[in-house]
Order: sequence, then structure tokens, then C-alpha cells
Amino acid sequence: MGMSNETARPQRWFSAGAGRDGGLAPEVEFWSTDTGGRKDLSISWRGPSHPQSHMNARRPNAQLRPKGMALFISGLLSLALACEATTAPGIPATAVPLAAPARFALWWRLTQACSGITGDFASVSWYVVPDAGTLSYQGKQVNAYWIGNPDRIVLPDLLRDSGPIVRHEMLHVLLHRNGHPRDAFLAACGGVVACDGECALEAGAYGSASASAPVLQPRDLGTRVDVFAPLPAEVVDSGAAAVLITITNPRAEPVWVQLTRRESGDLQFPTFGVVADYDDPARIAALAIEWSQADRFSLGAGESRHWLWEDALPRGRFGIVGYFNGDSVPRRVISVGQ
Repeated sequence: MGMSNETARPQRWFSAGAGRDGGLAPEVEFWSTDTGGRKDLSISWRGPSHPQSHMNARRPNAQLRPKGMALFISGLLSLALACEATTAPGIPATAVPLAAPARFALWWRLTQACSGITGDFASVSWYVVPDAGTLSYQGKQVNAYWIGNPDRIVLPDLLRDSGPIVRHEMLHVLLHRNGHPRDAFLAACGGVVACDGECALEAGAYGSASASAPVLQPRDLGTRVDVFAPLPAEVVDSGAAAVLITITNPRAEPVWVQLTRRESGDLQFPTFGVVADYDDPARIAALAIEWSQADRFSLGAGESRHWLWEDALPRGRFGIVGYFNGDSVPRRVISVGQ
């Protein structure tokens, strides 16, 4: 969908792609509402916990003398070290330790929610490279990277506040593997974590329904809204809050979703949106709407799409309403720093 953004005031929020709802860590304060049939996905992960390099060298008919054997072993050790240096980069010499800001804890809970995997946030060590916009990783320039055993995440200074990029690396920690499996980075956490470049190539793209596929109205979808309030320890003068909206195709076949205009003269169509008020629906604190140029879009069989809004809210109580097109869920109230 071609989309643009509309906000009532400057704010930090991100949107894209798709995903699924997932379980939350026990300490999360949240509310969830379903307005239709929804299909939960369960995901299990298998694979190496960190990049490995395996190498076997054998010459069945060769006879090596002690001196030749020593040189041969020395050569193997040098090559093995080179492979390890290539597949398991260390912390850059210019990097400095980073004390994780309070918003990272919220981002961790969001990543747990979309993936359905829990982990120990306190076990992750953070590093930032001052004045850097990208990082060198295996001969390429990347936005950030994760190193396992123990878990470490390295960020360039200019992207340390990018939620989608930080959450991308958090997802690697929770999966405890490299690579970008489609189930995790697109189906489960698309719209919550960044996935472009190599990630997009590995995870693939969303499919398209055929022209004859059934057409559903927004009210026919399963619409779920999860509201994440900051924990008291994460609030100073303000706290990061987030709203995660998920729509799910309840059918076991691809469908088209028909959008309606908000007003008769609109040239675009609203998709996801959120309204936050100062504990009074007449006093709007924040407003965000995602717009589509097209009047419909497709969803695969049982497929979900995520949209994420986040902002720093001052201390107090706030009402939150999330919606998709014309389909909204009941207003919820959260407390920030209370």
C-alpha cells in the first residue's frame, strides 16, 4: 500500500508491514481487545545459537613429517582464526558501553509481544560507536549488529534512538540466531522491527490475492489493540508508551480488504490509527493516521498485519483508542508515572 502519515503534533512513531500478536512478559501492563475472529500463530525456533565456521582438512595418502605437520597445523589454526574473525566480529575499538535508556525496556517488551518469545533484557550489553551512521560488519555497512554468547548489541550513534532498528537486534537476541526467517521478521514482527536490505531479501515479500478473491470489510477482520504503558521505574518526567494494532484475515484463503473514505471528498483512505486523550475524549493529546492511496489491499490466508504507534507521554492518565479504517475498539485508560 502507498501511504502517508498525518499527526496532530510532532511525535515519534513508526509503521509498516505486518505481524501477529504474541504473548507478553508477566510484568507488562497492557490491554487487549478482539473485535472478530483471529488466528494466533505459534512459532518454535531451531538453529545455531551463533555463527559457526566448520572446516575439515584431510589428505588420506599424504605422509607428513613432524616439521611439515607443525607447519600444516599452524596453517589450519591461522585459517580457523580468520574464519572466526569473519563470522563472529567483536566490539569495535571505538565503541563505548551504553546504559540502556528506559525506552529500550519498552521496546524489549514490544519485541517479546510480537515474537511470542521471552528473554532476559538485563543480560544484554549495549555498545555505541560515537559519530557513526553505520557499522562495518563482515565487509558490509550495516545499521547495527548482534553478537551472541554473551548477548551484545552494537549501535551507531546516529541510530541509537531508532526503535525499529534496535528492536530488529532485540529479535536476534530472542531468537538467538543470525539470519532473517520469514516467520519472525515478516509474519510475526513486521511493522515492529525494521526489515529491509538483506532482511527483506531473506524474509520475502507479502503475496497478492487473485482478482477473484473474496472481498472483506474492515469489520470482518479480527482487530486487536495492545496498549503498552511504561512501568513506574521507566518514568521520570515522561514515559514511552506504545499502541500495537493487529488485523488478521480470519479465512483460510487470501482475501481483499475494502477500505472506505473518512469523508466523501478524501482522495486517500485511512487504514490504521490511534487517538490519545488527556483522560477526556474532548481533549486530544495525540493523533496518528496511516493513509493508503489504494482503496483495497490483500491479506494472505490467516495473515496478520501490525501497525505500531509510540510516543513519550507526560505523567498522568490517558485514554487510548485504536482503530483500523472505520473499525475501532473500546477506549482504554493508562497511567504514566502513577
